[in-house]
Amino acid sequence: MLETTTLTPEQKLKLLIANRPWETEPDNAEWEDKVTGYKCRIERHGDLGHLCGYVGIPKIHPLFGKHYDDACIQIHGGLTYADSDEDWGGGLWWFGFDCAHAGDLSPKLLMVLLEKERYDFFRHEDYRTWDYVENEVRKLVRQLRDEDNLTNQIERN
Repeated sequence: MLETTTLTPEQKLKLLIANRPWETEPDNAEWEDKVTGYKCRIERHGDLGHLCGYVGIPKIHPLFGKHYDDACIQIHGGLTYADSDEDWGGGLWWFGFDCAHAGDLSPKLLMVLLEKERYDFFRHEDYRTWDYVENEVRKLVRQLRDEDNLTNQIERN
């Protein structure tokens, strides 16, 4: 009689996806943008495994305290977060986005679906890598800087 081996979800994932950058990427980082001085963060979502990017702005910024729908920002999936977070840096207002939209692969969610034998669900999903999210954070910084500069120009005129 032939012996069969049941593959674990991790083994199935390795067979389905050869390139798994999330296995070697960091789970979080924080830095200060050299041009604006804004604080920047990338964090991996604990439950789903995708990355999220954030930029913290000071009280003097015109968007400080505003809802993310009030900011005209073009970023991956649109802004999905705006709030203060004392743990991240007191006195800052944080804007953020996530990489868990249609077409985005969330590795831990994929593991759950593999356990349930639902592989085809992620056929057209792309994992948004650390480099991708870091570039999007830089785009967010530039747009927030431009919004601040535009408001300051209007106020001076």
